[in-house]
Amino acid sequence: MGRMEVKQKPKGNVARNKLMALFLSGAIALTFVGDGIHSSKLQNNDSNWAGIYAVTDPVNPKPVIKAIEASWTVVTPLNEQTSNKSSISQWIGIGGISKDGTLIQIGTVCDHEDDWIACGAFYELLPNLPKEYDVTVVPGSTINANIREIGRNLWQLQLTDKQDNVDIKEMVNYESSERSAEAILERPAFGDMKTHYTLLDFDVARFFNLRIGVSDSNKIYGMKTFRREIEKDGKEITESDLYQGNNVVIKYKRK
Repeated sequence: MGRMEVKQKPKGNVARNKLMALFLSGAIALTFVGDGIHSSKLQNNDSNWAGIYAVTDPVNPKPVIKAIEASWTVVTPLNEQTSNKSSISQWIGIGGISKDGTLIQIGTVCDHEDDWIACGAFYELLPNLPKEYDVTVVPGSTINANIREIGRNLWQLQLTDKQDNVDIKEMVNYESSERSAEAILERPAFGDMKTHYTLLDFDVARFFNLRIGVSDSNKIYGMKTFRREIEKDGKEITESDLYQGNNVVIKYKRK
């Protein structure tokens, strides 16, 4: 299938069981999320998220996750789109799986409408809506991002895209559950996007060099990883996999 021509959007907003560890300065252990994927029995598939999430314990996850970093390639939309309004985001986050309603995330988003598509960057702190940056990224670009707690409830978020000269650093105060870490592809669902935008048609999405930082190095050997898939009409339309320890591939099953 062909790839959609990227056009400039009109001005305005649109909205990893084996583990290895490296140690950073301070008490943070930087962990490679391991080989082997587990289909989650704890989390149902949903209409929004696909990808990998990690917890220290699937029943009673411990609040020890202090950092996450990964790179990804901004997805390239297929030329044949099944909807004239669609969207897709790729992001890393901490929290989100626990039931306490916390999630801190940073990533990229691509919005498609009629004959144009535009991609940018954002961060989000639940329950607040996403904050979009006034930057442009291009499908195929390589994104490097990380989230790290550098003080009590003080978080540093970074996202860079050398190809498009994007360099974002954000400092935020936020009380996170610190119980899970994720690398996710999502159909954004807030505001009018929840009902009017479908998932952007794509072939494959890739995250690589995924690493998770924990405050207690003993906890990394109990880390479990799960996949989560987007479901439509009772069928999974994505297929997420983890390979070589810290790389995530998400395929879109359109038919």
